[in-house]
Amino acid sequence: MDRLLLLDDEIHHTHQKNITKTDFYRLLAAAHYKTTPTDLRRLFDGENQILFPYSENGQLISGIWAINEGGLDNELSQAIWRGELRPQGNLVAQYLCYQGNLPEAPQLYSIRISRIAVEPHFQNQGIDKRLISDFILQISKQKQPLVDFISVSFGQTEALTYFWQQCGFELVQITPNKEASSGYYSAMMLYPLTEKGKQFVKKAQMQFSRNQALLPHIQNGNQKMTKYLKLDKTDWHDLYGFAYAQRSFQASYASLKRLYWQYPEQFSAMKGIFEREEPLPNNKKQWLNHYRTLVQKILQENDG
Repeated sequence: MDRLLLLDDEIHHTHQKNITKTDFYRLLAAAHYKTTPTDLRRLFDGENQILFPYSENGQLISGIWAINEGGLDNELSQAIWRGELRPQGNLVAQYLCYQGNLPEAPQLYSIRISRIAVEPHFQNQGIDKRLISDFILQISKQKQPLVDFISVSFGQTEALTYFWQQCGFELVQITPNKEASSGYYSAMMLYPLTEKGKQFVKKAQMQFSRNQALLPHIQNGNQKMTKYLKLDKTDWHDLYGFAYAQRSFQASYASLKRLYWQYPEQFSAMKGIFEREEPLPNNKKQWLNHYRTLVQKILQENDG
C-alpha cells in the first residue's frame, strides 16, 4: 500500500489542502523536471512512496517525492552482496550493499529522496532547504519502523554536493560510470537518524574516504595512495566475495588493487590495469575466472 505523508498545519502554519498525485505530477513538470511516462507510472502505481508537499495559501509550491527502502532480511542482503540477486527497488540500499561492500545496508530502514520540486516562481528563495529540514524532522518522529537514515542519489556537481552537505548529508559513494542522461557520475549521500544509522553512515563515509584515493574516476590529487594500500578485514571479506561468489571486478576494485600492491609478483599481469588504468582484456570472462583462481590461492595461503 502506498504511504502518503503530508505535513500538518501545526508544522506548516499554513492551510494545507488535500494533495493528490496528479497535483504532485504537475508540480514535477512545472519545476522543469524531464518527466516521462515511466515517472508517471511510478508515481501512480509504485509502492512504498512518500509524497511530502508544502503549500502556501492553498497552493502547492514545493514537495519531496521519496521512497521507503531497506528492512530486508540477512539472507537476502547477503545474496545481494554476493552478486546473486538484484530484487526490484532499494536503489541506494542495494548499491551500498554491493558496490560499497556494506552488506548491512539493505537491512537498515531508510528513505530515499527521489525528487525535490519547487514551483519556478518560488525557486532561489531557500524553500528547498527548509523543505528538506522539515522532511527530516517529520521522518525522525516516525516510530514504526524507525528510519535509520535518509539517502539521496544525484548527478554529481560541486554545487549539488555542496547543497546536500549544507543540509547535513554525508558523501558515501560516487558511481564508477557516468549517467547516460546527465553525463555526470552519480553521488550518494546519507543523513543518519538513529544510533544504528549514525554508526552505519560513519562506517560508509570512512570506507569511501579510504577507497577514494584508489578509484581512478574519483582520485583526489591531495591524497597519497600509499597511505591507503594496507589490506584490512573489510578488504579480505570483499576479496572472498570476489573469489568464491559473484562480486564483480568493479565492485571489488579497491580491495583487488590493495591485493596487487601487496602481492605484485603473483599479480604482475595486473600492472597495466592498476598502474596505468588500462581496460580489461577482450576475453574478459576467461580472464576474470583465472584471476578469481589466483585470489583464491592467496586467501587459502592466508587462512593457513
